[in-house]
Amino acid sequence: MLYVIYIYLGLLLTSYLFKKFTPIFFPFCEHLDNMNLIGKIPPEICHLSKLTSLSLEKNKLFGTIPHTISKLTNLYWLNLSMNKLTGPIPDQFSSLIRLTYLSLDNNQLEGKLPSNWGQKYKNLRTALLHNNKFVGNVPWQWGTISTLKQLSLQNNDLKGRMPDSICSYAGHGAVSDDKYGNAAFLEADCLKDDGKLDFICECCTLCCNQTVCHQY
Repeated sequence: MLYVIYIYLGLLLTSYLFKKFTPIFFPFCEHLDNMNLIGKIPPEICHLSKLTSLSLEKNKLFGTIPHTISKLTNLYWLNLSMNKLTGPIPDQFSSLIRLTYLSLDNNQLEGKLPSNWGQKYKNLRTALLHNNKFVGNVPWQWGTISTLKQLSLQNNDLKGRMPDSICSYAGHGAVSDDKYGNAAFLEADCLKDDGKLDFICECCTLCCNQTVCHQY
């Protein structure tokens, strides 16, 4: 049985919280969405090693994502969206090989997208990375994530072109209609803005610029 813990008080998110609330109290699942939590995600989060689901959406968390989160290797669901997290995605993130759902959207994360996800993630179905400050190209290696159903990259500073390796399996329409397990939703900044187009995607189901999005 999965235990879902909701804390209804505004808490200061410190290392004390994660030292005291050990896996005895959070055996599998910790959902602390929209709890007005303030502070950094402490490195001691790694002590909750049995977690399979962790959601800290819609709080006031800031600072970088601690690399120790990579020790939560049982996670299949991770949601850190709608906070004020900064810095790059830790290199060690690829250790979370059981992930099926990843949401890092609506933060201030930056740097390049990790290329090693293509080698490590064999179960990932959803990757929400929109509304951040990611730069560079979309790694062609991500085209090997054959389980991917939704990839959301809009409202970043990505350049270049959506790799053919991703477009080759990108589909259109509802996930339930996608017979071959291909990506059904692919979203990026592929709509011209003031006559300029910094990112090209010929297979996206949603193209955006700074003011509007068009669905295809």
